[in-house]
Formats: sequence, C-alpha cells, structure tokens
Amino acid sequence: MQFMTSMFIFLVPTASLLILQYLPQLLSMLSSKSKGSPSPKRNVNLEPVSSFSSSIWCSECNRGAKCCQIENLYYFPKDKTFGFVLTENSIVHGISSGAEFGNLLANSVINHTELFLPLVVFANNDPIIKTVKSSLKGHEIFLLRRFKPDNLMHALHDDILPLFSRMETICKGEFSSCSKNFVLSFTDNYSDFNLDWYNLLFKNSIFNLTELREPVLISKAHVGLPGDTTVFQYGFGQPQGPLNLGPNSVGIYQRFAEYVKKQLDLNEQEKIDGVQRIVLISRKETRRILNEEEVMNFIRNSFHNTMGLTQELIYKILDLSVERTPEAVVSTLTGADFILGMHGAATFLAGVFSRPNSTILELFPYGINPKVVSPLRALAETPGFWFKYNSWENKDVRSSVPPADDAPPLHGGLGSLSEEERKFAVKQVPVPAVHCCHNATYLYRMFQDTTVGPSIQYSILKSIEFLKRGTNLNWTHKFTVPGAVRDLVCLSEAESTKMFWKAPLNVKSVSQYNTIKYEISAKSSNSDDDLFEATETNVFSDFENQQFTEVWVRACNQHECGKDTFVMCT
Repeated sequence: MQFMTSMFIFLVPTASLLILQYLPQLLSMLSSKSKGSPSPKRNVNLEPVSSFSSSIWCSECNRGAKCCQIENLYYFPKDKTFGFVLTENSIVHGISSGAEFGNLLANSVINHTELFLPLVVFANNDPIIKTVKSSLKGHEIFLLRRFKPDNLMHALHDDILPLFSRMETICKGEFSSCSKNFVLSFTDNYSDFNLDWYNLLFKNSIFNLTELREPVLISKAHVGLPGDTTVFQYGFGQPQGPLNLGPNSVGIYQRFAEYVKKQLDLNEQEKIDGVQRIVLISRKETRRILNEEEVMNFIRNSFHNTMGLTQELIYKILDLSVERTPEAVVSTLTGADFILGMHGAATFLAGVFSRPNSTILELFPYGINPKVVSPLRALAETPGFWFKYNSWENKDVRSSVPPADDAPPLHGGLGSLSEEERKFAVKQVPVPAVHCCHNATYLYRMFQDTTVGPSIQYSILKSIEFLKRGTNLNWTHKFTVPGAVRDLVCLSEAESTKMFWKAPLNVKSVSQYNTIKYEISAKSSNSDDDLFEATETNVFSDFENQQFTEVWVRACNQHECGKDTFVMCT
C-alpha cells in the first residue's frame, strides 16, 4: 500500500509536466484537418494564451483602402471571423470609427464586397475571448483573401504583385532576408490554385487559417495591399477599365521580375545579334487562334522581308493549359524578342517578364475594344515601361466563330437567354466598358475563336519597327523635374525690364531627357490684376516698353515644371 501511494505521488506531477510540455504539439495536431493540408510543415507555433488587448496601425495605401499592422488579433474559425479586443490600453492609428474596422480589405481589388476582412470589435470582458486557449507566435502572419487564384493573371495582378510591393515597404527594401519572418495565410476557401507562384514570395510554407478548428490569438498580423501595381479594375462600382500608375510602379515591376528570376535561378538571356526569339501564345480551349500555322508564316515572312533572310528565327509555343509552372513560363517569356498572342492571362505575364525593348503584339476577338479590356495595354501606357506594345483587332465578323449556344454562360453561351436578349447581345458591337461580372454581350464576344486574317501582317511589321528603334528611356527620368531657378534678378527701367537668372541646380540631369524652357509671369506697375506671361529658352529676357514690379520664373521640361522663383524688380 505504501508502495502504491509513493508511485501515485511520483506519476501525477510527471504526467502533468509531460502534458504541459507537449500541449502546443497536441493543439497543432487537433487544429489540422485530416485531409487537404497543403503541407505538414506549418512554421508557426501554437502556444497557451491569456487575454490581451489589441492594437492597430493603419495608413491609406490603395485609393482609400488601408494597409494595417495588427497586434493581438483573435480568430474564430467556426464563424470565420476575426476579433479585435478594444481596451483603454489599445493603440489605434488610422482608424477613426467603428465602421472602419469592418472595412479593411484583404486584397487589392477595391469595391468588392466579399474581399473585406471579417473583423468585429470585442470588449475585454466578453466571454467569447475566454474561449481562445492558444496563440500563433514566432512569425508575423500576412492575411490574404484571394480574388481569382485559378486565373494566373488575377493571381499575379491582384495578389502576388501587390504582396511584393507591400513587403518591400514593410522590409524597407530588404525583402529576401525580411520575408523569412513572415508566413502567408489565406482567409478564403479556394483550393490550392497556382500555389507554386504564391510560394515564390515567402520562405515559409503557406498556412491556411481556415484549417483551424479552435480559436487562436495571432500575435502579429498584416492586412491590406497597396494599389501601386494594379493597372486595371474589373467593373466593381464603375465600368471596367485601366488605372493610372506613376512611373515608380515600373520600378516595382522590374524588381519583382528580377526577384522571381533569382528565386527560380534563371540567368538573363542575352540578346544575340542576327537572332530573333519569337513566342506564340497559344490557347487550346477558348478564344483560340484557329490558324496558328498561318500566323507563324506571317511572322516569318514579315521578319525576313524587313530584316533580311540572314536573320535566324527561333520559335517557341507557350500554352498555359500545358505549362504554367513559374520556371516554364518565366524562362520562355524572359528570353523572347517578339511575343504574339490572343488577349488573356499569358499576354499580361508576357508584359511582366519580358526582356527590355522586346515587343508584344496582343490580338483581340471581333467587337472587343482593347482600351477597355486589356491590363497589358494599361501596363504598356505606364510611363517608363520597358517593352513596346501593339495590338490587332479582328474587324471581320466572318472570321469569328462565336461560342456555342450550349456553352457555359461564363464562356459566352447564350442558350439561357430569351430571344430578345440574344439579339441584343449579338448586335452590340463594339462592346462598351461593362460592370462586373456576367454581362452576356461581353462574354459572348470575349470567348470567340478567330481566324486571323492577312491584315495582321501590318501589325507585325509595325511591331518589328519598334524592335529596330532600340532602347526605351528608363522610368526614373519621369522623376527628374527641374529644380527652382537661382539668383533671379529683375531690373526695371523707364522704358524696359531686363531679367536674368541661373539655371536649376539639376539642369544637367534634366537636359539629358528634355529641353528646358522657362515660364515667366510678371506684374506691371500699371495693372493690379493682369499678369504678363512669356516663355524663354535662355536664362535671360529683355522686355522693351514693359515696366514690371514683380516677377515669377520657373523651369519646365516636357512634362512638368519646378517651383516658382519670385523677385521684386529694382
């Protein structure tokens, strides 16, 4: 009996210690589903937790939407809801009302009602907070709600590129080393579409919060994506169309492409004299080019007619339905001089990963207006972009094969429409900019197959001329704005006014790209309101029969002007 008592006294505390030691692992095992886990390696730790107040720091980053960092964010998987515990110890920056807590976007696509982070505010004494028994520690969690991850263009444009931009800001340029501290976490229920592309950004395995079964506390979280790489909006709240970006966005695209190539261990393919690498983007399911071989002959004849028969032409076909891995796609596009393809995801990827001074020719089905549907065109119109863009539109309805009536409505089938609706859908040409997402006319025309006619040869020849012209200006020249003119002097005499000044301090930098001119505004002693205005290319000016009392002079290049310099005339 004494022996049994001694064993009991020994075993109870030992078992308790073992349970406490392995509690995080047990919680982690319980939190995972038995099936469908993208990876058993989570790179996050589940630890016991007590209640903490939450804090948030936000700043505007995407046309009114905010990018935020949150400390002590609670997640309740059964309700798919996040919780913010607001106490007098909470720090709240960039949030001015309770409603704004529920308006935090977890994507870059604005005005989409299903992409907000489901976040509610709790008081510290709310009993539901007591149900949170474990926390995620060890890494900062980046929360992302994907928009259309099954479409590679959307995955790149809406998710991955904005993620890269945001991480550059957080990491202050030290992306590669800093990203090791982060784990990407999806808050949606999509399958693992294009997961190898998302994995390019982060060293740690992707962690899907929707797999958790019990509530957790996330020690550090980030939510919100910037809009400085999104060139297109899809018609939420307004008709679809391009978005304007600044020239700094080109730098983000360049660094992203270089980062991806480095992650894939791809070397830059040098341009070889006398060799033209040509890529034809093929589509095998919808929006097909029905005469690809004839189009290849058009390309071959156009190159030989303009560049001579000595040019070696190397052809490659890219079909995303066959090869969509980052290695296959990027290595094909980054080595091409001339890329031709029907509008789609692959043409946008061509713009992102193309080599400097390459040319992309984008084709469009009958009735489709490139200006209102093409993210690639919008990208090409961003100041300082490195590739040259041209487009071809099918103008002959006889060369178009529309979708079958029994095709799915999202692939242009009109079988479910009334006779009147069908006639309207077929008649409306060209298709105007539309609201998202199920416009029958837009889908009917967008998913046509096309027999490309001989007129494509003109567009090919024009694209070849772009190739022959050489180098584009670097995007940085768009920021080289003249500084203020210096040492402005104005001498007003009885019958005339003379003025002279020194050129801006950065005159050499500005004049590399544009001619500088000087805009002069002057106030006469005879008028209180009217300003005399003139333009000068020299750093002096003489106005006969004009007597001025005040003068403003500023330097301008082709696009922008510097600050005014002011002086009183003596």
